[in-house]
This record gives sequence, structure tokens and C-alpha cells, in this order.
Amino acid sequence: MKTGIELDVLVAEKVFGCKVLRATDEGLSQSEYEHLRRCGPKCGCEGTSHDFWIGDECSFPAPYSTDIAAAWEVVKRCAIQYLTATAFHSTRRPTL
Repeated sequence: MKTGIELDVLVAEKVFGCKVLRATDEGLSQSEYEHLRRCGPKCGCEGTSHDFWIGDECSFPAPYSTDIAAAWEVVKRCAIQYLTATAFHSTRRPTL
């Protein structure tokens, strides 16, 4: 897969658990559909935003595939997930 928005959206979904809204989704209002058709996908998570700020401009998804700062967020997230999973498995006692 090449760098770009498709890869960035996939990372937002798979790594960060983002609920991505797309113009092809069902149940959108007309204004939501028009916005998504014109501007592309957006974060649909409640209570948390996966938007990425560059200066005064907000974009979604973060440019994980082309921006080193955003890519480091992926590394940090994966490290946390790995360490959490490792700690869980190492504290389990074998059952007899």
C-alpha cells in the first residue's frame, strides 16, 4: 500500500481504534454526507477525537504515513499495546 490518506485511515482504525465516517456510510444526514463527500473521511468517535492539528489547521486522519511526528504516535501506541499484553500474559499463573 502506498503512502497517503487510505493508509492513514487504516492506521487510525486498526491502531487507534477510530470509528471513521465515510460518505459511503449509511444513516448519514444530508449535510454530513455532503461534508464527507467534499472533505473526505472524518473521526466519528464519541468523547475522543483522532484529529491531527498542524498549526491552526485540523486534519483527519493524521498523516501517519508521511509525517514523522505522527508516525511516532503509532510507535508509542503499539509499544503501549505490546507492553500491556506482555504484562498481562506474564502475570498469569498456570492452571493445574
